[in-house]
Amino acid sequence: DGKINKYRNKKLPVAYVNDVIKLFIDYNDYLKRKDINVRYQVKFIDERNENIVNAKFDTKFCDLPFDLRDYQIESIDTMVKKKFGILALGTGLGKSVCAAEIIKKVNQRTLIVINNIELIRQTKANFEKFLGIEIGEMTEGRTVTDKQVTIASIQTIYAKLTHLDKVDKRREMITYLYNINCLIFDESQNVK
Repeated sequence: DGKINKYRNKKLPVAYVNDVIKLFIDYNDYLKRKDINVRYQVKFIDERNENIVNAKFDTKFCDLPFDLRDYQIESIDTMVKKKFGILALGTGLGKSVCAAEIIKKVNQRTLIVINNIELIRQTKANFEKFLGIEIGEMTEGRTVTDKQVTIASIQTIYAKLTHLDKVDKRREMITYLYNINCLIFDESQNVK
């Protein structure tokens, strides 16, 4: 099943890097315990455009009006270090604040994808307060591609990508998505 869904054309999505590294470490440990004198190494060839991956803004964000909790600081630092993952915190424990702080630390073009229009408006207001910048909003068919941070409905993104009769809008969305450095999904259980 992993090969069907994750490994295509002899390539693995970059989000699985940490899992693959852990797999090789675990397998090498297993071989060592069995006294088998073979060690495997993994070599990653990153085919992403370096100019996009390394593109940084010099945005000066505002400070939070409160101190972060220890578990929030640890979560933020882990996400920035690992680059990929799921931030699993219970209701009211500050996932939005953590996401905002991650955005500040990476300071790159960011897209936040949400599937509920009311939650988009609420999240946009919170992020503008946490970051101190204007946040773009892609909803109800509107396309905003000129902001460093944009919140979008998955429905609008999907509509722009599938309207074959509007080639310019489709191309604009593809170009925008190609240039995203930081992607955050709300309610990640719905991502697929």
